[in-house]
Amino acid sequence: MTLYQFLCRIYRRLFLSDEIVVHKTSKDAPWALVSYIPFALTHWYDDKFLDEHQSRREMFVIDRVLREAGFNVYNISNGFNKELPDRDFKLIFGLEPAFCRACYRYPNAVKIYYATGAYVDHQNDMIKKLTDEFNARYNANIPYRRTVAEHKSAYQADKILQIGSEYTKETYPKEVRTKISLIHQSTQAIRTLDNIEYADENEYFFMSSSGNILKGVPQMIECFSKHPELKLHVVGPLENDVIVALQGVITPNIILHGFMNVNSVDYLNIIKKCNFIIYPSGSEGVPGAVLNSMKSGLIPICTKWASFDGIEDYGYMMNNVSVEEIEKGLQWSLALSKDDVELRKRKCEDYITRTYNLERFADEFRDYIKKIKF
Repeated sequence: MTLYQFLCRIYRRLFLSDEIVVHKTSKDAPWALVSYIPFALTHWYDDKFLDEHQSRREMFVIDRVLREAGFNVYNISNGFNKELPDRDFKLIFGLEPAFCRACYRYPNAVKIYYATGAYVDHQNDMIKKLTDEFNARYNANIPYRRTVAEHKSAYQADKILQIGSEYTKETYPKEVRTKISLIHQSTQAIRTLDNIEYADENEYFFMSSSGNILKGVPQMIECFSKHPELKLHVVGPLENDVIVALQGVITPNIILHGFMNVNSVDYLNIIKKCNFIIYPSGSEGVPGAVLNSMKSGLIPICTKWASFDGIEDYGYMMNNVSVEEIEKGLQWSLALSKDDVELRKRKCEDYITRTYNLERFADEFRDYIKKIKF
């Protein structure tokens, strides 16, 4: 840590709040309330912290664009549970549960729900279905993880700004889909491979996060346990009780690495050995794990809920979370020629670099806000 970073950290702890960050454009400017992740705004000095998730740099963009549009911006955490301010807000933007409270508190404001994943009922239904199947198959007692508290944001909102794809939109009830506009998120991977070329090892990559069962980890591990000739690298946190239940099917060709920063040398050294990222998740927007991996030249093998529109031009789309669908994806990948793999790897890197970057996110968000009538 540099002296500058140390002094910034002390200043943040003494004078700044991680729950409320207020930026005033002018005395007479209208007010916008944003319920998202204001703590990102207080870590401007810490690149390592900001690199941990693309949403943290996107928070800066949201705040800046709203100020450029002439708003004073009152940023609160989406979990903010204190009394909401006594202001005449013209815009409410953000995530539940604070978004829902604000919709009731300021009924005359324009309300934009910022949806970063699939519809709440879809996610919760998939968690319950996959967890019940896992517990029955492995005689386990894993609790439901990553469930979302029921909320009516999609119905309370005048508009929905969705990170995701047309597949994400399909998880919503039909009556609210007309509210949805899609936006391309950014990627946090800054250090990528200098040369995108065929990996002779032809290994497979997966980046895990909490909610291993929802992410399709059991089906993926079971499938690779039947293919000792293939190797799977699993980066990211794995839940201990899930791993204990899977102990009998974790074979030597499945390498568990734990957490890694996507801009670290160790992470890139694993990527160099791989040609494909496999991501059999049951509920997403478009996962950053897939986009960041593609930025380094990996070809996606994803369920439709983890896919971007047009994925077939770059990789393979699985229709559900199952060992059978993962097997189909593996066989598709093994049937590709070396030249085809190399071409697709370069196409993936080029597409993600051009399409999923912070500048495009800013441009799309700016254009979206300009079209809103207040």
